[in-house]
Amino acid sequence: MRICLEPFGWRPGAAAALPSSADCLNIFWIRSGCGQLDLTTRVEDVRAHQLIFLNSPGALSVRDEIQGVRVQVDWECVPDLSGGGVPKSFRQFLKWLCGNTLSIHFPKGRHAEVEWLLDRVMREDRSRPELFWTSVRLMLDEFLLLCYRQWAYKESETEKVYTSVESVVHTLRDYIDAHYREKIGLKRLSDRSGYAPSYLSSTFHKVTGQCVVEYITHKRMEHAKHLLATSGLKVVEVCLASGFNDLAHFNRMFRRIVGVTPSEFRHGPSMHQSPSVLELPPRQTAARPEPVKTGLRQFYVPVTTGRTWETTIAC
Repeated sequence: MRICLEPFGWRPGAAAALPSSADCLNIFWIRSGCGQLDLTTRVEDVRAHQLIFLNSPGALSVRDEIQGVRVQVDWECVPDLSGGGVPKSFRQFLKWLCGNTLSIHFPKGRHAEVEWLLDRVMREDRSRPELFWTSVRLMLDEFLLLCYRQWAYKESETEKVYTSVESVVHTLRDYIDAHYREKIGLKRLSDRSGYAPSYLSSTFHKVTGQCVVEYITHKRMEHAKHLLATSGLKVVEVCLASGFNDLAHFNRMFRRIVGVTPSEFRHGPSMHQSPSVLELPPRQTAARPEPVKTGLRQFYVPVTTGRTWETTIAC
């Protein structure tokens, strides 16, 4: 049995290939950002707090920087629920995962449960393989049950209402993309859309995973980074050209978001080497240790590699 977790990220404008595998369940958890997924037979929107169960290769066009985690699980880890006592709809859901690409969106509040389960798997003690795998199997069952509940919830009236206002948010986001260098705020967007500021703010966060101010700041920072990397403008000129009116505020926000000052970013050694696509990191395979026999089974000590880890067990 094998389970592997890999963080991934793609920059705006990138065209990333999402691989699939017939011998394992491929799950992509989108933490932030948005784009479009081309599955040959159909095109789906990708947004923050979305789980994608991928059973065929897809091409992802990134609109806003996407960050997330890829989870690979061997099919033998997926519970066999063919027996009685299990709701028919749950069995159909698991059967659907085996042969179709499925996307499930988790609204505000529900996505925290996904993060909690992924974090538990990452922090689980792997020094005792037999206990580790018992715990992971239980958490995987809980994870699939959580996905099933949200999949069934998609058909409710609440989801239909959510879908109807999503188009409004996308229209406003297009407007922000074109006018983020101007003096723009929630009041201006509220007047343009006809929605109350509080409702617009909560809806915008639900669809994009960011509040309005965060989204505007993100767009301005991306433009500022582009100017710093490609032009000879002074920092104060970059500040004004990106929609900021105060240099001190610009420097403070730039350092908080990017991690360095604008001047350090401009003269940094990796400035001209920044890739347009951050590919999934290759999985490193360590030498397998000698098995330790325990009863009728033999266990292998899990392998940990930085933030990306893979663990294997042979029965």
